[in-house]
Amino acid sequence: MLAWLAWQGAAELTDGPAFRAVDQWGHLGSGRLSPDACRLVITRAGQQAGIDIKLTGHSARAGFITTAIEQGKRPDEVRRQSGHAANSPVFWEYVRKAVRWHNPVSLGIGY
Repeated sequence: MLAWLAWQGAAELTDGPAFRAVDQWGHLGSGRLSPDACRLVITRAGQQAGIDIKLTGHSARAGFITTAIEQGKRPDEVRRQSGHAANSPVFWEYVRKAVRWHNPVSLGIGY
């Protein structure tokens, strides 16, 4: 959350996409980053940190959906942000994975 607030303030964002292109002179663009640009940013940051990471735009999107559902966000709100249709089988697969271990039947029995 702190990183988001810092970025929001530094980029003077009031609306529109959160992650935007920055040109070679440091000027912030108005359009959103493409999925491939997001992948490159994350991969380069990982490399600079010494982490060998291979991601796709799908990786970040899947992680966002799963985490949002695990944190109790409403599926319709998550879909609106992720851009999935209400009947998207891919979206609902992420939801099923996220809630699979909420209140498991094995909780509190045995060890």
